[in-house]
Amino acid sequence: MNRFLMLCLVANVQFLLAQSTSISFELNGRSSNKTIIDAPLESTKNPFVKFIGEWTLKDNKWTQNWGAQTEMIKIAQHHTISSQLNTENSLLSIIDGPEPNGHIFWSYNPVTQEVGHLSSFGTSRAGTGRGTVDKNGNLALKIAFADEPKGTYRKYSYTWATADEYVLKSVQFDSLHQPTGLFYGGTFVRIKSSSEEQTKQQILQILSVLDDNEASMASKLAVYTDDLVHMAPDNVEIADKAALKAYLQEQATYGYSDMEHQIADVQSTDNLVIMRGRVVGLFHPSNGEKAIPFQTKNLFVFKRVGDHLQISKVIYNPSPVEEWRQLARKLQKINRQIVAAELANDASKRMTFYTENPILMPDQQPTLQGKENLSAYHQQIGERFQTRQFSKQIKEVIPLKNRVIEIGTFKRTGIYEPSEKPFSHEGKYFNVWTIDKNQALKLAVESWNYDQYIEDKKPLVIDLPNAATNGIFPVQKPLTGQQQSDLKNIIVLMEKGVRERDGRLRAELYPEDGIFMPHGEPMMEGKAKILEHFIDYNSGNVIIDDVRVETNWAEDLDEFILESYRYHVDWRLDALRGTGKGKGLRLWKRMADGSLKIYRIIALEDYE
Repeated sequence: MNRFLMLCLVANVQFLLAQSTSISFELNGRSSNKTIIDAPLESTKNPFVKFIGEWTLKDNKWTQNWGAQTEMIKIAQHHTISSQLNTENSLLSIIDGPEPNGHIFWSYNPVTQEVGHLSSFGTSRAGTGRGTVDKNGNLALKIAFADEPKGTYRKYSYTWATADEYVLKSVQFDSLHQPTGLFYGGTFVRIKSSSEEQTKQQILQILSVLDDNEASMASKLAVYTDDLVHMAPDNVEIADKAALKAYLQEQATYGYSDMEHQIADVQSTDNLVIMRGRVVGLFHPSNGEKAIPFQTKNLFVFKRVGDHLQISKVIYNPSPVEEWRQLARKLQKINRQIVAAELANDASKRMTFYTENPILMPDQQPTLQGKENLSAYHQQIGERFQTRQFSKQIKEVIPLKNRVIEIGTFKRTGIYEPSEKPFSHEGKYFNVWTIDKNQALKLAVESWNYDQYIEDKKPLVIDLPNAATNGIFPVQKPLTGQQQSDLKNIIVLMEKGVRERDGRLRAELYPEDGIFMPHGEPMMEGKAKILEHFIDYNSGNVIIDDVRVETNWAEDLDEFILESYRYHVDWRLDALRGTGKGKGLRLWKRMADGSLKIYRIIALEDYE
């Protein structure tokens, strides 16, 4: 129990004569100086709180001018100890290093918001004065000294450089309020106790293990107590090392983080150490997706076990990485169920993962909408292409309000039933999920195309009379007039690029990290590859007679716009003429300069 405040006057061990004394009084429930130092600054009303602690001169440097000349001298072993007394309006500083020794007392008047100063050094240097303290703890004082000429005074400033460093300057003025040229000053730094520093170093050592991607599982578990409590977002409370090991192993399947745990503040008791901190870093998804920067906060409770610390309890708050992981876990679980339904050709089971009025946009097949049409399509296409193996790999998850964009790749092999010959389809997909009122993910728009050119496309189409549609999506936030105008202007440029077969113009509509998913070719990541594709694609002698690109629906998602589109292209090559029709999904992104770019796009051909 903290009952006494001890103001120790500690002489340095290098002094030939070491002596100490103390002032003691009852705290009557008030916080001790140690408690005040360890606590956040806002936990006390004392305006001098930042000064509480022990101080010495930085690099022993002291600058002064007492009338001869300005000089910089070394004052070794300076020592100041500053303590709150038994009110939150006081500070007593005792200077017990090299002579002259002395003390300073500051008293704050909360009514006038004025600081009173009393000081005494050596045999005759007594000072009195007044001043102010600002909200950051900086002081400005006007002090008269008994051993200086009558009518003169000094202006003192105490200015904080960091939480552990302040600058003192004293400038003398004459009776006419003019500077005399006399001054002195120096920078003071906090002396941290060896026990505090040892505790901090032990914490940093533990945090370095958590940050080390090369550290073994045994090493990571060793920094926790056996009765640990680990609370991570969207995860059950973990209360033993076996469960923690399973959790860490699962997290590793999603990727790894280059991260750094940082200490914000530390508070200690006899048996426990509480640390408030943060983690900053980059998360690298295991699927090769672009790294995600993140920052999250945490609270650690360390238990003293013998002469070392171990993590007893920790709680993390959510971060963008956690949101990504949560969605990725949910989507992986759903995808496994969708794969199982396809392998069993169970269309009714598959329908349980869709919204009430979903949209289906397969390559070659005209757009379908409604569970009845989607169920019929999946049932019949499943009978035609009897899948034996099916895998899906999530490439990217983009949370957008209550929408989630999922982009990935798939591979499907099996038997084409009419010919009883094997088939193998590889491709990519662009899905739009919604988050319902129960926080469940439901598939609202599903689309996919193939990486390879398919010679016979007709088997990919199921004849469902009167089922073809452009799709009606439940847009929650329509585009503004300005957004519609911006989108239309870019589409006009896009049409020009297609008509004039200008690959560079088309590529300029993408950002550096854009992704293009054409039909008949693999996914293209990055503007450089997209440009290469468009230049190659437009290198022939095909003439475009007409091109029309139209929006089916579009939704404002703040920084992004989600759009469903359709296209019609009339072309000719010598005596050959043809028409290409199709549809697709685009995710537009508003860039820092205000322009709209095609961030993600999938192009889907319709069979003619």
